[in-house]
Amino acid sequence: MDFFAYNEKRRDNNDNYYQKEIITIIIEIFRRHAIIKKTLRYCSKNAACEAAVLLLSGK
Repeated sequence: MDFFAYNEKRRDNNDNYYQKEIITIIIEIFRRHAIIKKTLRYCSKNAACEAAVLLLSGK
């Protein structure tokens, strides 16, 4: 019985860990997106600059 309780607890901890990881990844994506948008705003007159930013952002 203890074995099952231990496994359940471990699974819960893993779920929490992965949720935190996913949230961190989402925040990171939004941050990068915001940086890309700002950079594109500065680059709006320069097509080469815009292309470079899009290339670096992987779009």
